[in-house]
Amino acid sequence: GTPVFLGSSDPDPHVPFDRVRDTADLLAEMGGKVALQRYPGEAHTINHDMLQRFRAMLAAALADFLMIRRPPRST
Repeated sequence: GTPVFLGSSDPDPHVPFDRVRDTADLLAEMGGKVALQRYPGEAHTINHDMLQRFRAMLAAALADFLMIRRPPRST
């Protein structure tokens, strides 16, 4: 499944956490590999932890993609 990271402050004045959780559930039902992280007391923003998690997820997805696409070695 496609990796998905959802990070949300709670409370968030723009996106209620219940809506984020519902989105995570729906994406998981569709086969996504969902990581959901709640950030209590944070503002509606992107924080350092979110960026680190996203970078790690992207690096892993890229590594998987390159391993799949790598042509076999000839001997």
